[in-house]
Amino acid sequence: MLNLILQSRFRFLAVAIAFINSSTLVNTAQAFVLEDMDKLDNQSCIPISSCDKFDRNFIVNQNLANINSKTNISKSPQKKSLEDSRNLIDKIDDPHIKTEMLINLGLQYDELNQLEILKQILNEALEVSQDVEQNSTKTLLMIKIAATLIEIQELEIASEILDLALESSEKITDNSTKATLLMDLASKYKQIEDSEKAEIILAEVDIIVTEIENPPPSFPFKPTPLEGHTLLGTNLFFAKDTLANFNIGVRLSKRWATDEINLFLEFFNSYDSSRDAGDKNRILFDIVTEYKHYFREKFFYFGNLAYLQDNFTGNDGRFSYFTGFGFNLWRGSTKDETFDMKLGIGDLFQDSTIKNKNAPFPVFQYALVYKNLFFTDWKFEQIFALEVPVRNTANYFADSRTIVTIPAIKNWSVFSSLSFIYMGIPELNEPNLSTSFTAGLRYDF
Repeated sequence: MLNLILQSRFRFLAVAIAFINSSTLVNTAQAFVLEDMDKLDNQSCIPISSCDKFDRNFIVNQNLANINSKTNISKSPQKKSLEDSRNLIDKIDDPHIKTEMLINLGLQYDELNQLEILKQILNEALEVSQDVEQNSTKTLLMIKIAATLIEIQELEIASEILDLALESSEKITDNSTKATLLMDLASKYKQIEDSEKAEIILAEVDIIVTEIENPPPSFPFKPTPLEGHTLLGTNLFFAKDTLANFNIGVRLSKRWATDEINLFLEFFNSYDSSRDAGDKNRILFDIVTEYKHYFREKFFYFGNLAYLQDNFTGNDGRFSYFTGFGFNLWRGSTKDETFDMKLGIGDLFQDSTIKNKNAPFPVFQYALVYKNLFFTDWKFEQIFALEVPVRNTANYFADSRTIVTIPAIKNWSVFSSLSFIYMGIPELNEPNLSTSFTAGLRYDF
């Protein structure tokens, strides 16, 4: 009986202890609810513990760190994939495709919030886009780059790129394409709150749309301002002998409704120390001016004057004038894209050491001039002229010039020119053919 009483008391004591412990747990829970963190720390920490050194949000921060760590682990393969894509893009030669791929790659870095890498890639895309030959494609790519910068609020840089795109759009010849890209540009300018420029562009779009719906007559022509370019070329060679060549050329043109005038001037100086004492320095001076009057879109009268001094063939002075009839075989979208054929009659005078230089009137002239038939942005020009005296056909003269111009920066281009001048009766002991090749810089104005 006594044992039963003792057992019951011990059970009661255990229940009481359990109740007291449960109250402590409740108080601990209340401490969390009441955010009494100091009290909780005093109840929970052992005196030798360093609990006070930890931030109260340590557990939360630690959990976030674990989550971020897992996220970084999951993104690591994606970053590796982007780096591999970047390496492959660097091997692409086509500037159009390469620019598109760089823009797409930049957008993927934007998804990872890697803004600095995104801006670096877009800057590279802009540089590559400048190598695109077709102006409409180049303009569109720059608009895409600017649009991406607008999304990340880099408005100042985006404005500069939009200005470059606007400048590029001025060279687009197809009105429909130009109007579409200009509308896109106006929209982007509005997004960066440059309403003034957007309104100017939209006004230009209205003019283009009006021209598309009501195209002006192709003839009489639309007058153009005075245009031209300058060519500068040189080369030096030093070894046993010294060779120095210098070339300068100027071309001007102006067109009215039915009239056109062109002027071409070239000066070529060649110094060669291996030549005889009185022949070390030779020059070639050529000037041609021509006037055209169109009585129909493809038919014109012409008159030209020319002077040539060519020390390479012993021609100290050759003056000629011709007039005749011309026919336009092909015309592109601009006045610089033409293929003309001319047949004229005239006279020439020569002052040289050529023995049989007799070339009395009449002298017939046949010429072919074609420009920019094979390229979009590159400028290709071929000129061929043949002059034959009727009474002395042996004293004929042929001139061929081939010029290729590659755009560089703004109005600057790189050019190469190959010229052939053939004299039917050259100076004694001189060749019939003189050849010159020059390369250098061209500036359009």
